[in-house]
Amino acid sequence: MQGAGASAKSLIFPLRALFNHTNMKHTLDDHNAVDALFRADGNDDAAARDVDWVLVRPPMLVEGESLPVKVYDDEGSGVCWMPKITRRSVAGFMVDAVEKDDWNRSAPVITN
Repeated sequence: MQGAGASAKSLIFPLRALFNHTNMKHTLDDHNAVDALFRADGNDDAAARDVDWVLVRPPMLVEGESLPVKVYDDEGSGVCWMPKITRRSVAGFMVDAVEKDDWNRSAPVITN
């Protein structure tokens, strides 16, 4: 989910306020806990110690066909004002993430 972890900075202010000051805060807290679990450097209990992982951070999900995916860094630098992505595009990206190691140990923000 865009807005979790390092990508929090890429959210527009109204969404950041919504995520931090409503019940959506609990969803964001859960995503941040997963992020911390995988990125726990030096922690023997870290889930990611012996596996490759990708934490995909899509913005607003919409219906539609699979479209070309734009991949941004973990912080979502350069993401547009109200980004969207189709569910099929997310699914396609996740299959690519399994088959390739381009995004291993990262949390890219993806949009259409």
